[in-house]
Amino acid sequence: MKFYFIPFLIFTLNLQAQIEPGFDRDEYIQLLEITQQQADTFITKVNLPWPQGAERLYQSERMGLENAWEFWLREDGVGIISVHGTKPLYWSWMENFYSGMVPANGKWQINNQYVFDYKLSADSNAYVHAGWLSGLAYLGPDILEKITKYSNEGVSDFIIIGHSQGGAIAFLLNSWLHYLPEGSLSENIRFKTYCSAAPKPGNQYYAYDFEYINYGGWAHRIVHSEDWVPEMPITIQTAQDINERSPLNMADEGFKQLGVVKRIAMRSVYNGLNRSVDKARDKFIKTLAYRMYGLIAENQTELSEPEYAESMAYMTCGTPIILRPDPNYSDYLELEMDMEFIHHTMAAYARCAAVLPE
Repeated sequence: MKFYFIPFLIFTLNLQAQIEPGFDRDEYIQLLEITQQQADTFITKVNLPWPQGAERLYQSERMGLENAWEFWLREDGVGIISVHGTKPLYWSWMENFYSGMVPANGKWQINNQYVFDYKLSADSNAYVHAGWLSGLAYLGPDILEKITKYSNEGVSDFIIIGHSQGGAIAFLLNSWLHYLPEGSLSENIRFKTYCSAAPKPGNQYYAYDFEYINYGGWAHRIVHSEDWVPEMPITIQTAQDINERSPLNMADEGFKQLGVVKRIAMRSVYNGLNRSVDKARDKFIKTLAYRMYGLIAENQTELSEPEYAESMAYMTCGTPIILRPDPNYSDYLELEMDMEFIHHTMAAYARCAAVLPE
């Protein structure tokens, strides 16, 4: 059955879809089936079937660093926003590597005609990944336009799905939509988010805010226990990244309570440890922020360079759903299990999700 007339039916019959909070195994597997349709290549021989009960209504062009998205409509009237993951293209990979942290709230000059004015957190200490923020900057206005279009036709419930890089952008998209200025969206619109196989999108303060605004099970982070991608980017946490009232940031006051010899010894040890992690952090920032921007600017020649945080303290966020292989997992994938991305594929995630209890 085709659903080309679903928008008209929703408008005329005033159907009210009911998305529910919490992880839904079958819903997630269908979302993976939807998301796989926009993948350029598949690592495994196992391709997920065409999603039943849903129709693709829109495919965006590639924007910026090869970002794109699709809009699907389920037969029950729920809109699906599917954010594309990494493409097998140089610039798409550069977006992942461009991992300097930038403020979660601000303005970014994307080109001579477009300044991305954004808010992703209520916390001024929140920072996010520069590369994936650029992806949101390109995709966001187009996604908002289509949400408005379909909400005017009767769609009130939307699910955001992204796998891998798409999952990272899905985090930021969720936050951006939440903090849009009042009146930007209809008040009856609800969003549910599945960030599948997603790397870490920002720092601890961004994670706190993300989980606060999605309290009650409205945003999930789905992780395969054997997949290395959700462990990225590499995190270097320093004393400066911890709450300012912590003993680590008040060490000098504590050292004053010690005798002279102990104070000198403890301060030497403490400062030595701090310098080692600070040096590593600074090297990462120099390479993955400043130098990577230089490469990105070869493609996006009008993109201004943002201000970076002195931090590389990336953290996970979202309600965790942990997937594990079952005894028949290897046979299902039909491939050698030492491939770098074998556990990162949508087929691998779908298999592990399928054996979860309902």
